[in-house]
Amino acid sequence: MASLNQKNQVDKQKIVSKIKFKTILKEKGFESYLEFLNSDLWKQLKSKMLNANIPYSCVCCGSKNLLQLHHRRYKKNDLLKLKITNLCWVCRSCHQEIHKLSELEHIHISHATRRIYKKYHRQVI
Repeated sequence: MASLNQKNQVDKQKIVSKIKFKTILKEKGFESYLEFLNSDLWKQLKSKMLNANIPYSCVCCGSKNLLQLHHRRYKKNDLLKLKITNLCWVCRSCHQEIHKLSELEHIHISHATRRIYKKYHRQVI
């Protein structure tokens, strides 16, 4: 369990990351993350993922139902470029669990993704 100081540090980092993320979106001409998700850029990225040699199943639990694309981390170089190395398929349930865990335990999204993955697998991604 993280100490209060560690939680505060992660919270500060998340705030800074959100501000940077919003700035990146605005620089690219998007007013919001929702607008980005409805953009041609996101559709191209999703199409690239569908055509890649990546199993179309949840990376955490293996489900093939209600799949969504998930950013493993939110960094400038990964978010708005047409790169798929930072993305994975997750079912809606695991996706919600990842983000909830990140918020509740004050951990980075990449750590939350690994924790949910470990629920279903012994090896580390």
